[in-house]
Amino acid sequence: MSLIEVERLNKNYFTDGVPTGILRDVNLKVEENEFVAIMGPSGSGKSTLLHILGFLERKKIIEETVEMVGLERRLHYETSKLSGGEKQRVAMARALVNNPRMILADEPTGNLDSQSGGIVMDTLKQLNKKGHAVVLVTHESYTASYASRIIHLLDGQVEREELMARRIDEEKMFIK
Repeated sequence: MSLIEVERLNKNYFTDGVPTGILRDVNLKVEENEFVAIMGPSGSGKSTLLHILGFLERKKIIEETVEMVGLERRLHYETSKLSGGEKQRVAMARALVNNPRMILADEPTGNLDSQSGGIVMDTLKQLNKKGHAVVLVTHESYTASYASRIIHLLDGQVEREELMARRIDEEKMFIK
Protein backbone atom coordinates (compact mmCIF):
# COMPACT_ATOMS: atom_id res chain seq x y z
CA MET A 1 0.00 0.00 0.00
CA SER A 2 1.31 3.45 -0.91
CA LEU A 3 2.04 5.95 1.83
CA ILE A 4 1.95 8.80 -0.66
CA GLU A 5 0.84 8.94 -4.25
CA VAL A 6 1.16 12.05 -6.40
CA GLU A 7 -0.17 12.36 -9.94
CA ARG A 8 0.54 15.20 -12.35
CA LEU A 9 1.79 17.55 -9.63
CA ASN A 10 2.51 21.08 -10.82
CA LYS A 11 3.88 24.00 -8.79
CA ASN A 12 4.51 27.54 -9.95
CA TYR A 13 6.02 30.47 -8.11
CA PHE A 14 5.05 33.96 -9.15
CA THR A 15 7.39 36.93 -9.31
CA ASP A 16 5.72 40.21 -10.24
CA GLY A 17 2.83 38.19 -11.63
CA VAL A 18 5.08 36.11 -13.88
CA PRO A 19 4.87 32.34 -13.25
CA THR A 20 7.98 30.22 -12.94
CA GLY A 21 7.35 26.49 -13.25
CA ILE A 22 9.09 24.62 -10.45
CA LEU A 23 7.41 21.21 -10.74
CA ARG A 24 5.81 19.94 -13.95
CA ASP A 25 3.57 16.87 -14.11
CA VAL A 26 5.44 15.00 -11.39
CA ASN A 27 4.19 11.47 -10.72
CA LEU A 28 5.54 9.79 -7.62
CA LYS A 29 4.58 6.90 -5.39
CA VAL A 30 6.24 6.07 -2.07
CA GLU A 31 5.52 2.66 -0.58
CA GLU A 32 5.61 1.72 3.10
CA ASN A 33 9.14 0.96 4.36
CA GLU A 34 10.68 2.31 1.15
CA PHE A 35 13.82 4.48 1.24
CA VAL A 36 13.63 7.12 -1.51
CA ALA A 37 16.27 9.68 -2.52
CA ILE A 38 15.32 12.74 -4.57
CA MET A 39 18.27 14.13 -6.53
CA GLY A 40 18.86 16.95 -8.95
CA PRO A 41 20.81 20.18 -9.38
CA SER A 42 20.09 23.30 -7.36
CA GLY A 43 16.79 24.86 -8.40
CA SER A 44 15.36 21.64 -9.85
CA GLY A 45 12.47 21.50 -7.36
CA LYS A 46 13.77 18.93 -4.87
CA SER A 47 12.97 20.92 -1.74
CA THR A 48 9.65 22.12 -3.13
CA LEU A 49 8.65 18.53 -3.83
CA LEU A 50 9.72 17.46 -0.35
CA HIS A 51 7.68 20.26 1.26
CA ILE A 52 4.60 19.32 -0.74
CA LEU A 53 5.02 15.65 0.18
CA GLY A 54 5.26 16.65 3.84
CA PHE A 55 2.02 18.55 3.56
CA LEU A 56 0.25 15.54 1.93
CA GLU A 57 1.27 13.25 4.87
CA ARG A 58 0.05 16.08 7.25
CA LYS A 59 -3.24 16.53 5.30
CA LYS A 60 -4.07 12.83 5.66
CA ILE A 61 -3.35 12.91 9.39
CA ILE A 62 -5.46 16.05 9.82
CA GLU A 63 -8.38 14.52 7.94
CA GLU A 64 -8.19 11.31 9.99
CA THR A 65 -8.01 13.27 13.24
CA VAL A 66 -10.94 15.50 12.30
CA GLU A 67 -12.93 12.36 11.48
CA MET A 68 -11.95 10.85 14.85
CA VAL A 69 -13.57 13.77 16.71
CA GLY A 70 -16.65 13.64 14.45
CA LEU A 71 -16.17 16.88 12.54
CA GLU A 72 -15.48 15.70 8.99
CA ARG A 73 -18.62 17.47 7.74
CA ARG A 74 -17.28 20.74 9.20
CA LEU A 75 -13.74 20.46 7.80
CA HIS A 76 -14.06 23.58 5.64
CA TYR A 77 -16.19 25.68 8.00
CA GLU A 78 -14.95 28.94 9.44
CA THR A 79 -14.22 28.67 13.15
CA SER A 80 -16.70 31.45 13.91
CA LYS A 81 -19.52 29.30 12.54
CA LEU A 82 -18.83 26.33 14.82
CA SER A 83 -20.73 25.65 18.04
CA GLY A 84 -18.97 25.63 21.41
CA GLY A 85 -18.84 21.84 21.41
CA GLU A 86 -17.43 21.77 17.88
CA LYS A 87 -14.76 24.31 18.83
CA GLN A 88 -13.80 22.10 21.77
CA ARG A 89 -13.44 19.10 19.44
CA VAL A 90 -11.36 21.20 17.00
CA ALA A 91 -9.03 22.02 19.89
CA MET A 92 -8.79 18.32 20.66
CA ALA A 93 -8.05 17.49 17.02
CA ARG A 94 -5.26 20.10 16.94
CA ALA A 95 -3.69 18.53 20.00
CA LEU A 96 -3.93 15.03 18.51
CA VAL A 97 -2.45 15.72 15.07
CA ASN A 98 1.07 14.99 16.29
CA ASN A 99 -0.04 11.66 17.80
CA PRO A 100 1.12 12.40 21.36
CA ARG A 101 1.79 9.56 23.78
CA MET A 102 0.03 11.48 26.55
CA ILE A 103 -3.04 13.72 26.32
CA LEU A 104 -3.52 16.42 28.95
CA ALA A 105 -7.10 17.73 29.07
CA ASP A 106 -8.13 20.60 31.34
CA GLU A 107 -11.92 20.50 31.91
CA PRO A 108 -12.62 19.01 28.47
CA THR A 109 -16.39 18.95 29.05
CA GLY A 110 -16.72 21.98 31.32
CA ASN A 111 -18.88 24.21 29.10
CA LEU A 112 -20.45 21.56 26.92
CA ASP A 113 -23.92 20.10 26.68
CA SER A 114 -24.37 16.39 27.41
CA GLN A 115 -24.16 15.28 23.77
CA SER A 116 -20.96 17.22 23.01
CA GLY A 117 -19.43 16.18 26.33
CA GLY A 118 -20.18 12.55 25.56
CA ILE A 119 -18.46 12.82 22.18
CA VAL A 120 -15.37 14.36 23.78
CA MET A 121 -15.20 11.73 26.52
CA ASP A 122 -15.83 8.85 24.12
CA THR A 123 -12.98 10.17 21.94
CA LEU A 124 -10.65 10.31 24.93
CA LYS A 125 -11.72 6.79 25.95
CA GLN A 126 -11.00 5.46 22.44
CA LEU A 127 -7.61 7.19 22.37
CA ASN A 128 -6.77 5.58 25.70
CA LYS A 129 -7.73 2.16 24.31
CA LYS A 130 -5.34 2.81 21.41
CA GLY A 131 -2.46 3.30 23.85
CA HIS A 132 -2.49 7.02 24.68
CA ALA A 133 -2.18 7.99 28.32
CA VAL A 134 -4.92 10.46 29.27
CA VAL A 135 -4.74 12.84 32.23
CA LEU A 136 -7.71 15.10 32.68
CA VAL A 137 -8.69 17.73 35.19
CA THR A 138 -12.34 17.87 36.16
CA HIS A 139 -14.65 18.68 39.02
CA GLU A 140 -17.40 16.53 37.49
CA SER A 141 -17.73 13.01 38.91
CA TYR A 142 -19.37 11.68 35.73
CA THR A 143 -16.38 12.86 33.69
CA ALA A 144 -13.96 11.32 36.20
CA SER A 145 -15.86 8.02 36.00
CA TYR A 146 -14.24 7.39 32.60
CA ALA A 147 -10.85 7.08 34.33
CA SER A 148 -9.30 3.97 35.83
CA ARG A 149 -7.78 6.02 38.67
CA ILE A 150 -8.89 9.26 40.30
CA ILE A 151 -6.50 11.45 42.27
CA HIS A 152 -8.28 13.76 44.72
CA LEU A 153 -6.51 17.03 45.59
CA LEU A 154 -7.30 19.23 48.58
CA ASP A 155 -5.49 22.44 49.43
CA GLY A 156 -2.74 21.64 46.92
CA GLN A 157 -2.04 18.14 48.24
CA VAL A 158 -3.07 14.66 47.26
CA GLU A 159 -5.88 13.83 49.67
CA ARG A 160 -6.46 10.32 48.34
CA GLU A 161 -6.30 8.11 45.27
CA GLU A 162 -9.21 6.01 44.15
CA LEU A 163 -8.90 3.00 41.86
CA MET A 164 -12.06 2.50 39.87
CA ALA A 165 -13.38 -1.07 40.05
CA ARG A 166 -14.39 -0.83 36.41
CA ARG A 167 -14.46 2.03 34.02
CA ILE A 168 -17.64 3.48 32.63
CA ASP A 169 -19.62 0.97 30.57
CA GLU A 170 -19.44 1.22 26.81
CA GLU A 171 -23.20 1.65 26.57
CA LYS A 172 -23.53 4.11 29.44
CA MET A 173 -24.50 7.57 28.29
CA PHE A 174 -22.61 10.69 29.30
CA ILE A 175 -25.17 12.62 31.33
CA LYS A 176 -24.59 15.85 33.18
